[in-house]
Amino acid sequence: VQGSSSATGEADRIASPDGRGMEFGSQADYVSVLRSTVTGDGAFFDAINMTGAAYVSLDRSYLRGANGFGVIVQGASHHVYIASSTVLGNSTGGDGLNLFNVTDSTVTDCVIGNPLGVGLHFQQGAKRNAVYRSTITTSPGGGAAVFFDWVSSNTLSHSYVLGSTAVHVSQSTGAVVESSVLVGTGSAGSGLWM
Repeated sequence: VQGSSSATGEADRIASPDGRGMEFGSQADYVSVLRSTVTGDGAFFDAINMTGAAYVSLDRSYLRGANGFGVIVQGASHHVYIASSTVLGNSTGGDGLNLFNVTDSTVTDCVIGNPLGVGLHFQQGAKRNAVYRSTITTSPGGGAAVFFDWVSSNTLSHSYVLGSTAVHVSQSTGAVVESSVLVGTGSAGSGLWM
C-alpha cells in the first residue's frame, strides 16, 4: 500500500510464505486493517512494515512475523493506532512491535510478544507514543520485554510486562511507566532497569 488513502481491509487472511505480509509505504494514509490475520513467513520478514504512513489503524487482528518483526512502524510514521490485536515477532533481530522514529501513536488492549527478543521496542526518535492495557512478554532468555531506547515522552500504562528484564529504559527522557505489573524473570534481570 503506497500513495493510497482511505482503504480498508476487513476479515482478510494475508500471508506471504517467502516474505513480508503487508507493507505500507509513504503516503499510505487513513488505511485500516480490521479483524484480519496477517503473517510474514519468510526469513527475517515481518507481518507488517510501515514506513512514512499516517493515520493507519490495525484493529482486532492477528499479526505474526514468523522469523522477524511482528509489526515495525518507522520512517516518521505518525498517528498509528493498534487496538485489540495480537502482535508477535519471532527473532533475536526483530521485535514483537517496533516503534522506530514514530510519533503520536497509540496501542491499546493488545498482546505483544517475542520469545527470542524484545517484545515492545520504542526505538530512536520515537516520541509521544502510548501503550495502554496490554500484555507484553518475552522468554526468560529473550531480553527486555519493553525497551525504551534513545526516545522521549513515551508512556506505558496499566499493562502486564514479563521478561528476563521487564522494562529497560536507556538513554531516554520523559519515559512514563505507570500502574503496571513488571515481572523480571531472568537471574540477572530486573523488573525495571534504568
